[in-house]
Amino acid sequence: MNFIAILVTLALDRGLRHLESIREHRIGHWYFGLLKRIPGGSAELALVLTVFAVILPALVVDGIQLGLASLSPILGFVAAVLILLMSLGPRDALHLIQEYRQAVENKDNLAATRIARLLIEDAPPAGQEPCTEAVAESLLVRINDRLFAPLFWFLILGPSGAVLFWLSKNAVCALKPKSTHETPSPHAEIARRIHGILAWIPAHLLAVSYGLVGSFDSVWRVVREYYRECERRFFENNEAVLSCAGRGAIEAAGLEPADCLGRLDRARLIATRALILWLVVIGLFTLGGWIL
Repeated sequence: MNFIAILVTLALDRGLRHLESIREHRIGHWYFGLLKRIPGGSAELALVLTVFAVILPALVVDGIQLGLASLSPILGFVAAVLILLMSLGPRDALHLIQEYRQAVENKDNLAATRIARLLIEDAPPAGQEPCTEAVAESLLVRINDRLFAPLFWFLILGPSGAVLFWLSKNAVCALKPKSTHETPSPHAEIARRIHGILAWIPAHLLAVSYGLVGSFDSVWRVVREYYRECERRFFENNEAVLSCAGRGAIEAAGLEPADCLGRLDRARLIATRALILWLVVIGLFTLGGWIL
């Protein structure tokens, strides 16, 4: 049933793209902003409060969905689809890269910069070639937080898994300092660890799939070189691993550095193939479970 819910959700996500604005993180920012108002205490208290703030809403949502499912399987299914749909995004990275490509083709630098900022989640580098390269790699990084990881945890834990990941992502965004002058909240580092731990498995599965649908030798070489020099803790490596794997898969196509549109198309193709690959794998496991 979870596999069917995923397919329905992906179809709705593409068909209702004009409603993406309702998935903005305003509620999450308000909710986790309440933690900042709690007076500073011990590290243990900050840990308990942050974990509780992330887990409690997921348990509540799970209870509501299970209650609806007990009344009617159809109601439970609809609730699961709506919960997963709201856990994606907030913006579809695959659609954003199409918009960026159109802006580049139309030489609309203002629109291209705005879209690049949404994908990179930071100020884009100056120059069309560096910016396009950063956008292409960012697609293969953001696709994990915005699509693959919520689907992964939905498959493992049901609707509560998707909500749990959504909450961890919102906690990081809401609790991180807004400027270098703001004192970091004691909850910010804990939220970052929770999100990093939840994102680790799907991020590395996605990196492996980039090798399978792109060039395994190229991806393996780049990721291996990164881990040889890496001194970060394991939950801090997710974006870097995806960036390395994505860069290796893109470079395996042998594109010229000046072929900006070609790099964008290559990144989008790799992301789409990786998603299809995992949908096929999940479908085969689901079919095998039904047969057995």
